Amino acid sequence: HAELYIVRVFADNGEWYASDVVAAVNACLAANVDIINMSLGGRFSTNSEEDAFQRVRDRGVLSVASAGNSGTSQYLYPASYDSVVSVAAVSEFGTRAYFSTMNDAVNLAAPGVAVESLANDGYSTVTYDGTSMACPHVVGVAALLKSIAPDATNDEIRAAMEASAIDKGAIGKDNEYGYGVVDAVMASIYLVGCDDDESQLAVTFVTDRFGSDTTWYLTDEQSGDEMLRDSNLPSSSTVPYLSCVPKTGCYTVTIEDSYGDGICCGVGQGSFQVYLDDVLKFSGGDFQSIAVSPQFGEGCSGGGGGSIGGGGGGGSTQT
Repeated sequence: HAELYIVRVFADNGEWYASDVVAAVNACLAANVDIINMSLGGRFSTNSEEDAFQRVRDRGVLSVASAGNSGTSQYLYPASYDSVVSVAAVSEFGTRAYFSTMNDAVNLAAPGVAVESLANDGYSTVTYDGTSMACPHVVGVAALLKSIAPDATNDEIRAAMEASAIDKGAIGKDNEYGYGVVDAVMASIYLVGCDDDESQLAVTFVTDRFGSDTTWYLTDEQSGDEMLRDSNLPSSSTVPYLSCVPKTGCYTVTIEDSYGDGICCGVGQGSFQVYLDDVLKFSGGDFQSIAVSPQFGEGCSGGGGGSIGGGGGGGSTQT
């Protein structure tokens, strides 16, 4: 559940000044808002504006703004202030939108191409491109996190979104995607964890230069059902997954490479790690077509961990 509080910044002629932004920020603070969305920006920073956003951050408010549509490294404000989350745009293919600004102030990315929005007539819909469309996606995830964890601080919510984002581009934080594309489910699990009768499954891949060759899936060995699956992973990226699974289950993780050269070490130093409740169960990367973990979980008779390409089989298989 979220309530909206709308503050006008732009004049009828479309112009606005830093003083208008500061006044809007102060109005939001007076209204006790938790999150501020700003699909706007300008090329110039001001001390009054920067001070205002630091002040609301210190008061527990999370500020989020669009990074800009220059397609260059130009800084846009308020997005480029340290106290504000700067949001870049990705296309429907998950790659940086051609117009999205690229600089070291970018923190997160979100969908910003062909996003459906309300038209000026107030009832019909249109589609727009821009980081102004990406920004509300991040705000929506932040609002979700605040609703399920009301006591979480603004900095904790920001950290959860950044730590759980789907890495794109260069491994780690980069100028195009920041920490990566925001992911609501993974951010929620990162922030609040799992229920008492569930275990937290964490799977992390560092892909080689052909991540599209890689498929992985989680199988419930008690029922034979496939519980999670993903394929066509981004190349040369860190790709994390978080999920809550029944604590009483028995599981295996299978990793397949369609080319038959694994994810290490012919075309990059790829690797994978599988954790259950922070305990390493399976790791490696140097295999050919398929790697299958040993069974793990409280529902298994053994539940040990194994590795591939790192010394010790632990019951795992590879071909």
